[in-house]
Amino acid sequence: MVGFGVGGLTVPYDALGEFMPNSRRGTNMLATSFFWTTGSLLVPLFAWLTLGNNNNNNSANNNNSNNNNEQEQDEYYNWRSFVMLCWLPSIVSTALGICFLPEALPWLLTRGKHEKALKILREGAAKNGKDPYLTFPEIIRLIDDHNNTNNLATTEEE
Repeated sequence: MVGFGVGGLTVPYDALGEFMPNSRRGTNMLATSFFWTTGSLLVPLFAWLTLGNNNNNNSANNNNSNNNNEQEQDEYYNWRSFVMLCWLPSIVSTALGICFLPEALPWLLTRGKHEKALKILREGAAKNGKDPYLTFPEIIRLIDDHNNTNNLATTEEE
């Protein structure tokens, strides 16, 4: 679960930068990078709180089979708690990404949603202080060209 979330976090990071206004892009992207550092520092704390904070290792109690079963159960739940704590930031960032990031343009194009992709491009231009209809005029149509993915926009003759 944690690996799935961590692997998927880099894609929205790039998309976030593309649709952030120029005036705040550097500051906000740097602030986003601090979440990686903070998360890396929290993992040992989470491990200590869930796995390494077991002060009940009394050797006299270890001979009792009931205590061994309870200890095994505690260790099982401690690991689950640790994984859930590490998994939580991935869930939060996934939810935020779904709420605030637009669909990927190549994905929209391959599904024939050209107008929605063009709308997202115009929104990105507006957020970056550009005139969206000057940057992407009305005569522009997006094409789905599998042979040349670098050429996503073309104009149609009227």
